[in-house]
Amino acid sequence: MKNIFTLVVTLLLVQGMAIGQKRTKEQKKLAKQAEEFYNQVFSDDDSIFDYLDVPPKWSDKSIVMLAKKVHMSFDKKGWSWGIINANGTNAEAFMVVRKMLALNDAAAIEQFSEFYYQKSDAIGVTVIKPDGEEYSVGLDDAVAVDKDIPSVYKDSYHTEGYFKIAIPNLEVGDVIDYYKVYKESYASTVSVSTTMATDVPIVQQELVLDVHKDWTVYHKSFRGAPSFVEDKSGGLNGKGKKTTKVKRLVLKSEMLEAVEDVRWQNPLEGPVVKFMAVPPKKEPKSDNVINKGMVPKDLFYSVLRSNINEYIRAVAEQCRIAYARTELKDKSVEETVDLIYTGCRSRVLKSLGEEYEEYGLRISRQYTGINDAIFVMVMRTMLGSYDIDFEFAMAVPAKYGHIDELIGIDEVVFGVYIPELDEYFWPIDSYSRADSYPSYMLGATGIKIKEKDFFKNRDAYTSFTLPSSTPEDNSYHTTVNAVLDNDNVLDMDVNVGLTGWYREAYSGLFLYNRYYIKDEAYDISNKKARKNILKQEKKAKERRSKKKSKGSDKEKNEQEVKYEESRKEALDNWIKEEFKVTDVKEHSLTANGVTDDEGVLSMNFKFTSDSYVKKAGPNLIFELGLLIQEQLKLEEEEMGSRTQQVLLKNAKLITNVISVKIPEGYLASGIDELNFNIDNEVASFSSVVKQEGNIIKVETRKVYKKERFGAESWPGMVEFLETAYKFCQGKVILKKQ
Repeated sequence: MKNIFTLVVTLLLVQGMAIGQKRTKEQKKLAKQAEEFYNQVFSDDDSIFDYLDVPPKWSDKSIVMLAKKVHMSFDKKGWSWGIINANGTNAEAFMVVRKMLALNDAAAIEQFSEFYYQKSDAIGVTVIKPDGEEYSVGLDDAVAVDKDIPSVYKDSYHTEGYFKIAIPNLEVGDVIDYYKVYKESYASTVSVSTTMATDVPIVQQELVLDVHKDWTVYHKSFRGAPSFVEDKSGGLNGKGKKTTKVKRLVLKSEMLEAVEDVRWQNPLEGPVVKFMAVPPKKEPKSDNVINKGMVPKDLFYSVLRSNINEYIRAVAEQCRIAYARTELKDKSVEETVDLIYTGCRSRVLKSLGEEYEEYGLRISRQYTGINDAIFVMVMRTMLGSYDIDFEFAMAVPAKYGHIDELIGIDEVVFGVYIPELDEYFWPIDSYSRADSYPSYMLGATGIKIKEKDFFKNRDAYTSFTLPSSTPEDNSYHTTVNAVLDNDNVLDMDVNVGLTGWYREAYSGLFLYNRYYIKDEAYDISNKKARKNILKQEKKAKERRSKKKSKGSDKEKNEQEVKYEESRKEALDNWIKEEFKVTDVKEHSLTANGVTDDEGVLSMNFKFTSDSYVKKAGPNLIFELGLLIQEQLKLEEEEMGSRTQQVLLKNAKLITNVISVKIPEGYLASGIDELNFNIDNEVASFSSVVKQEGNIIKVETRKVYKKERFGAESWPGMVEFLETAYKFCQGKVILKKQ
């Protein structure tokens, strides 16, 4: 087996090269380095890839993973391939992943006749026939894909996009042996959390870490996952030579049963391995491989302590100077904290170099939030300035597990706690509200400590758990007012109101100009800062006036025009996905959800549709149920029992209030069949449909009661989803009287 990839490496796909293009001299050099690195990784031992027989116990399985190996190296000086190398505050990881899969039936042949792979610095694919014949797969005709990627191709180490290529003439009994070499970039540390089991059984797998003594690696295994064991013979250094100066950690597992690939599964439910690699630091250490996660309080202290530096202090001080102390002196603690929190959105960004433009203080569209350390230090400065007691807080979002399973910095979020309000505040982004937690923090577990104890008594931490959300916290409400004309065309006026998780999810689409940021800056600023804001606005108007006089874009530059066009197209496409739209008339933002009292993001759409009502002799067939939009249809195999926990994003509430005016002289038949009411421990769905004169009224209420629940409650979810689907498929007949 050792000769397979030496042959296939000539078919390497080099990162950044278009499919089918000839490789440049530099890319050829890169391919040669990849070959050398691959051979170094597998020169010691690749015996797990010698095993080509499917174990009898899995002979009835469609696909069996005969072998899997992942190799990562952490070197002091770095190398062009295969080594993770600290560079300033960044680390780059070059890794090898190799898998070998046996195809046992026609379903497997059909699935792998289209082979998926991720964009990589190098990749090779070989098919091994039952008689031992081998052939390599060319990749010149591969096409990019962005959805419906089978889970067998995915892993937690790699984030690049996918391609697929046809593999003809596959037969039952064939084995596919493939590998990829690729690079990942990390900020400061390398953190990985990976499940051991997949949706196919695994005969043998290995995870290998080569760790130079100047690096520190923390690792933990959970829920029955095997642990890393040190290989005393050492690992590969930056020159590709094996040495005992590099520790080699090897994790092995055998005969791992498949985990069913199901909807809404919890990736942390089964065996999980986590590890974090910390780049070289100046201080010496006695041991660079630590068989545990970082102690939460030590991580807390080291991160915040290292970030109390001159740069962040300067940013915080600029914010403090610009804040209007006299404007807040008569306000309550709650009002003051709210203004300080939302003021961070504008003041911090201004300090970091953002500019006031004609549309207010513009946040770059790539911006998602303020760095944890900057946010905490600005809040620390401002709260102290107003004599408001606070505590530092650090929490692990529920998606990473409990804080007791913490492995490193990438799993934590820093914020502040205000005892007087009994409220936590987490890093603000473009759409944050002071009166609600970000959805990703709901259910998080963490620790907090008073500022005075942070430096003097590091054992004075207290634990906390943030509440989970209720269905009402995450609501999606749709109001539809429609008129059916004599040509069977619906003229529709639709208003969508979103809160909580839904508001966060759709803000990027619905909000274009975050004008409220300028208003926040003005509200929190002192007289001098306000004067500067007005001055900047005046300059912006002058620039627009000059552009207009020169005939340049008539108030808006070309970039803004293009962005508005792309946004309009995105909104048009969105409403067309939700409803059967013939022609979009207009759409408008009615509430931003950020600064209004209710916290509702609201958008209005006006359009026509000729798809809901069809003529049938003297009568009309009206697909009334589809006005609540398409509902999820479970596959037949999903209807039965389930073995895994169900994990939804959040508890949530979806409501519809619909009014349809139909032509005079029609009576809706079949309305009673659209009235449902099911309610169980995990979900509920109810609908009320009636006709009053020539108005058909519909009200529906769909509730996901829990964020997560056990497999034993799955039948209740099936009942709920099937009822909602049945409603959306419902039709009424409008009979001419």
